[in-house]
Amino acid sequence: MERQANMRRRAGVGIGVATVAAVVTLTAPGASAPAAVRAHSSGPNGQAASGRIFFYANVGNPIPGTKFSPNPPQIRPSRLIEFEDGSWLIVNLRWTGWGGTTARATGISSASNCKPNCAAGKRTHDSARLIVSQPKRFRGRTVYTCFQLTIPATPIANQHDCLRREGSLYTYQPAAGARSGLADFLSPDRRIWCVLTNETYDRHASCLTGYPTNGNTNIPNYSAQVSASGQVQLCNWAPGQDPRAGCVQNWDYNVPVLKPGVVDLVYQYRCTSTTSSVTCTVNTGPGKGNGFRITPTSVSKLTP
Repeated sequence: MERQANMRRRAGVGIGVATVAAVVTLTAPGASAPAAVRAHSSGPNGQAASGRIFFYANVGNPIPGTKFSPNPPQIRPSRLIEFEDGSWLIVNLRWTGWGGTTARATGISSASNCKPNCAAGKRTHDSARLIVSQPKRFRGRTVYTCFQLTIPATPIANQHDCLRREGSLYTYQPAAGARSGLADFLSPDRRIWCVLTNETYDRHASCLTGYPTNGNTNIPNYSAQVSASGQVQLCNWAPGQDPRAGCVQNWDYNVPVLKPGVVDLVYQYRCTSTTSSVTCTVNTGPGKGNGFRITPTSVSKLTP
């Protein structure tokens, strides 16, 4: 489970029951107008007027896909593909309510620990639930455009994503208010880096900003850290001060972005973001409510 847990990124070995809900209406690629949601008409029992609603079940790939990695729309798919290499699948899906405003399925989550590689790794199998919803017109069809995956055995792998446009393609991205499980991430403007740890000797959530770019070291530094017990430490450094007292030493541009509207729940911590800020607080235990808010130009302590 290390590969998926460290990414979230979309997975988890030992995934449990999963639930998915989806629906969104978007303008087809190439249209002059931006992506938009269009209402879907249904009959008196909530059934689609046409009786045919599709779902893009290869959720790890963009739509419409490529020659080598197709992503065709399906009706009552028998599996959900999380990773194109097959290291995580939701299989044996059994559906109820397909064609209505929501449809539900139960199945089995099958995930590899990718040791020594994903093909030869040990697989874990857990029950799964899936819900798809919000049928809308998309690329000439009625499509369930959002999904929510719930894995009781591995909550960090839970997902609630909807289709969003990215250039000429569409991808599943976290829905507003969705929960994530990122152990490290960047702010949306990529100017703040956060790391959450849960080691026996080191349990804290920390964020920093002001890493030198393009050789420019004349940048103010800010950092903040909150322990599981609620103790908060802040750092402020300005150009001209002793460089040994700087707040920033390392940086990782390759971690995912915590998007606005998504709540990151990892270990004892709860983090949220705006375009240029991150707020992290302790979510459980005696330190609950203590934390910090950091921007590229300031850092402050938060208390209950």
